[in-house]
Amino acid sequence: MKQTRILLIGDQNAGKTSLINALCNESITTFPTIYQEFRKVQIDKLKILIYDCPGNPSNEYNIQQTAPVAAIAINLEHQNPLLYLEYHHNLVKDKPLIIFIGCKCDKTLHSYNSIKQQISKILNIQNVILLFTSALNQKEIAKFKEDLSQLLYLSGQIFDDDLQSQHRNASYIEEQDQQFLNKWSQFLNCCCMCLKKEE
Repeated sequence: MKQTRILLIGDQNAGKTSLINALCNESITTFPTIYQEFRKVQIDKLKILIYDCPGNPSNEYNIQQTAPVAAIAINLEHQNPLLYLEYHHNLVKDKPLIIFIGCKCDKTLHSYNSIKQQISKILNIQNVILLFTSALNQKEIAKFKEDLSQLLYLSGQIFDDDLQSQHRNASYIEEQDQQFLNKWSQFLNCCCMCLKKEE
């Protein structure tokens, strides 16, 4: 089984979590991501572990060094979709592969070529990898899966087995993941306790 890891960052309400849900054949979400979460996405014989980061640009992301691929989600529905582009790019500029994802392409007047040219101009980079998609459109998601899969294979940023053989600190990352799950579980338990008290 081939595997890789992707760090997904971007503006709040860009559609990052909804995109992941669509890739997992789940319903979209209207709740913002508060803590960094990780999700497993299967595309044919490729397993992708995606780190879904909170969308508030005022918060520092926990950049995982074991994620060789970075994806920057752009909210095409926004009037100025590239407002925080330099900020997000600066966080992941040392990654081997950076992909820009134009989300909510069904709700925008921004064209693919226009966004690609703007990214190239703002960041002063020539080879911009941009994918347009919409979590609400199954055909768009199917195309996105195919394009993403091909791109990852061509880039060489996929590995055999679990990435532990590729990265020395993979065990540390797994430990951090488990700590997050424990904290999230405690948070949900507290919420349930509060709801019961209100009843």
